[in-house]
Amino acid sequence: MKRVRAFVLAVTTALVALPATPSGAASPPPSWQKIVKTLEPRLDPASKSPCNRGSVTCVDAVLKEMKRRERAFAVKCNHNVMFSYTYRVTTEHVRSGWPRDFDSPAYIAHMDAIFAKSYFDAYDRWKDGGSGVSEAWTIALDAARSKSVSGLGDMLLGINAHISRDLPFVVEQVGLLGPDGSSALDDYNRFNQIIVETQGLALDGAARRFDPEVATVSIPGLVVGKDGLLELFSAWRAEAWARAEQLVSAATPEDRQAVVDEIEAIALARALLIQVGTAYVPFFSSTADRDEFCRDHRS
Repeated sequence: MKRVRAFVLAVTTALVALPATPSGAASPPPSWQKIVKTLEPRLDPASKSPCNRGSVTCVDAVLKEMKRRERAFAVKCNHNVMFSYTYRVTTEHVRSGWPRDFDSPAYIAHMDAIFAKSYFDAYDRWKDGGSGVSEAWTIALDAARSKSVSGLGDMLLGINAHISRDLPFVVEQVGLLGPDGSSALDDYNRFNQIIVETQGLALDGAARRFDPEVATVSIPGLVVGKDGLLELFSAWRAEAWARAEQLVSAATPEDRQAVVDEIEAIALARALLIQVGTAYVPFFSSTADRDEFCRDHRS
């Protein structure tokens, strides 16, 4: 980790540059716990697993698991609900346009499952003691547990860990090509656009249910306003694809490790910047009003 932390110092100054129930499934989706036992990193059209073959039932199963986890957070006003809610709303919006929004919906369904698994696994490992959890996710989950950052902070820490840190590795796993052998970049970019279009809805919903201040989108040195936030997310996701290309094309294990270190370092640096920019200030601000609001509006 020494290389990672050293790299953080070099990149921090450059960071700024850088629901209706879905329809269409023929039957209720299987449980995520059943699917994940056989989930594979590459698409297999002949697989019996809905996620390995890229069926829309896979997206429904992911949504079912997201809702289960979100409910557990919401009932206790656990601060992890900010990211969990945002992620679920975004996934529902992707599902609502199925399959017309994509040239290869099977590729997107499969990637959606692998991507969601990276979040579920990070949270579950952290809850069990933290072994193998990235630093970006550790900061995000620790901040939610300690109630040390604003609602926007909790949301952005999760989004950063999931996009800046997880997504390059997910794209590397599922591959850069669709089932027909052509580049999956067009579908990836369509996915990105859907996500960008959804963020305003997610922010408004989170403000109504969990923390009204989340609608005020401002972190000094990182983002100002909803438009700035959407531009930031777009940049992060474009960067994730580029990092995945670097991982795939690395000529040696040492070259790949250099890319891995850079991914981890940038995600960590962004997490630290978000954490500082959204932290509650003792004696001046706290989580009390937010938690009271959540208890009154969470349902």
